[in-house]
Amino acid sequence: MVDLTGDISRRVYRQVLKNDAGDISVDGRLLGVFLQLDGKKELGAIARKAGLQLPEIRGAVSRLLDLGLIEAVERPEEFLDQDFLDYVSRQLAVAVGPIADVLVEDHISDSGFQFSQVPVSQAAVLVDALAREIQREEKMKVFKINMVKKMREKGY
Repeated sequence: MVDLTGDISRRVYRQVLKNDAGDISVDGRLLGVFLQLDGKKELGAIARKAGLQLPEIRGAVSRLLDLGLIEAVERPEEFLDQDFLDYVSRQLAVAVGPIADVLVEDHISDSGFQFSQVPVSQAAVLVDALAREIQREEKMKVFKINMVKKMREKGY
């Protein structure tokens, strides 16, 4: 049984061809989700495109899994790249000074990750934690704006 708890927005599924698929009846919403599951798109993107909330997608995926019509696509875990981590340190240094590198390393370590193996899914969490280290409101805003731009650029 597949665990569909927690954040499923980054999960990817693909259709499974079945010889007896003609015996299965699905409604229009379920069919719409099924047709989007191409082994490449994440569930979050499918939900947005279909105008559905993640709980609705969760139910559709659960049903499609029960019917044996889809399967999970295993993707290697993606980590924040060195360019992004260097950018975080530089932007934080503008706001807090030379202690920035120590703050970045401490927050990564406190989160239980190694510096070179911070999952992409933790980018926003890291940025938020580091932003809270910035005392001056205007510098915090600039840091967040720059980091959001970089995360979008990187596809995080």
